[in-house]
Amino acid sequence: MIPPQVIIYSPKGANNSTALLFGTSLYDLKESQPPPSGDLILKDGLRLFAMEPALTKVPEAFFAAKPVEAQVALASLREPSGLLRRLLDGGNSVVAGRLVGAFRRVGRTDIADEIRASMTGAGYSVRESDPFVPDQEIGKLTPAAPPIVGRIQSMWESMRGTVLNTFPPPPGLPIDRAAYLHFVDEIYQSDAYHSLSIEGYRVTPDLIGGLAQETGGRSRTKRIKKVAMLLPHGDTGRRSNSLNAPWKKS
Repeated sequence: MIPPQVIIYSPKGANNSTALLFGTSLYDLKESQPPPSGDLILKDGLRLFAMEPALTKVPEAFFAAKPVEAQVALASLREPSGLLRRLLDGGNSVVAGRLVGAFRRVGRTDIADEIRASMTGAGYSVRESDPFVPDQEIGKLTPAAPPIVGRIQSMWESMRGTVLNTFPPPPGLPIDRAAYLHFVDEIYQSDAYHSLSIEGYRVTPDLIGGLAQETGGRSRTKRIKKVAMLLPHGDTGRRSNSLNAPWKKS
């Protein structure tokens, strides 16, 4: 995923935004001191914030504006020690309360409870708050899953309701079974041609039609695949009219 804006920390920054193609931009943020080396990771030649310091720096509006990204980030953490160290060092009770609410909203109650207990035990007053929009669809993501897995799960949960509302009601089982089976046989040639072509087999409608008349059921698809694999590279796969075709089963 390409973010709409990338913020660049630099002592030479001028707090300006540089517009790029497709609605993206770079924002050079003036920072007199570089971030601590422990807060950074190197990825694809870029120095980026690690997950824990990034979560302590994003504003509350980030969770409402980028709910999928926020869920993926929260779900990907295996344990909160790195996050707790930064929260305790800075005395960030407000940020802690926001993260406690966010973790609890995405189903990571274990981390939410541990952050709250640790901050409270250190003498900080933590007021839990949920930074997500109240009606935002929040799915139960797999804990500590790779980000790509979390993103797919989160997108599925956020879009599932809309898709279900758009789908027509299921047609149910056919009343006339004989007519339905006849319909399936009628479209078999076209369906098999496209399915086998997608799988990489070199077939033609004539080849499928000829072999479909000789065999039935699952065996005919297996036979078509076998013949398609045996065809010479330059062969078009068109069935010969001869009953003694070299690929015909004796």
